[in-house]
Amino acid sequence: MIRLQELRAQKGITMKEAAASLGMPYTTYVNYEKGLREPSSETLILLADFYETSVDQLLGRDTSAAAAAQAAGTPKERKLQLLARRAAGLPEAEYERILKNFEDTIDLYLQARGIGREDK
Repeated sequence: MIRLQELRAQKGITMKEAAASLGMPYTTYVNYEKGLREPSSETLILLADFYETSVDQLLGRDTSAAAAAQAAGTPKERKLQLLARRAAGLPEAEYERILKNFEDTIDLYLQARGIGREDK
């Protein structure tokens, strides 16, 4: 759902003023605001810039969900997180032993490849 009406009201302008400022026909803007027409990706960027917001916020996308998705990291990082969650139910001593074995395995691999550790 495009938040054009809400953003336009915050800006204190009419639909005609918004359309004129954006350089588009009034009827086109009205159709975007009423949800009768979907703007192209280029138009979404134009609208977001005009209303000084992001395309995500313009579309009503939950930005906390977007931030959470970004924080989840790369596919490799997500795989490591999944493995850590799977092991989390183990007794503490076993969990720590698995982590230590994993760390040692990575260190041996990096050493064999002549790659230094990033956390040193």
